[in-house]
Amino acid sequence: MSINEIISVSWKSIASNKSRALLTMLGVIIGVAAVIVMMAVSAGTEATIAQSINGLGSNLVFISAANQRGGPSQTTTSRLATGLVYSDVAAIQSQVNGIAGISVEQQASETIKVGDNILNSISVVGTTPDYPTVRDVTLQSGRFFNATEVSQVQKVVALGNSVASQLFGTNDQIAYGFYIYL
Repeated sequence: MSINEIISVSWKSIASNKSRALLTMLGVIIGVAAVIVMMAVSAGTEATIAQSINGLGSNLVFISAANQRGGPSQTTTSRLATGLVYSDVAAIQSQVNGIAGISVEQQASETIKVGDNILNSISVVGTTPDYPTVRDVTLQSGRFFNATEVSQVQKVVALGNSVASQLFGTNDQIAYGFYIYL
């Protein structure tokens, strides 16, 4: 059978069964489109997950204190163990080579009150001056607190834009400073 005969037979078949041919073509078109859409969604999801992982940092090491639960059989020494303490940060930083930054973090949900403004269940992170380096955080304006302020136990806070505007409204000094003495 030659190519011309194949085309002729195919054309006659399509012409005699137009509805079936149309539905078959429509099924193929919808099937191919669905595969393309699914591949695009999969690629987008994969990119979002990769971005989240990279944003966390591939060069970060997290060290967490182990919470110990005791019972009657636990020794006195193990009952007194408290996990990591703040001086462990200095020891890690001095004894491990190649550290670009080290940050201690404690998270809590607190009620914040400034004047008559009260915000409930605000996520608060207690941290150290290297937090922006470790977490790859950039400030919109102002600066982050420094080691001198930490060593002098000064009451300073870095605020996010949303919390600052809720607490202080449109006061430019506060809303754009993100660095507030309490």
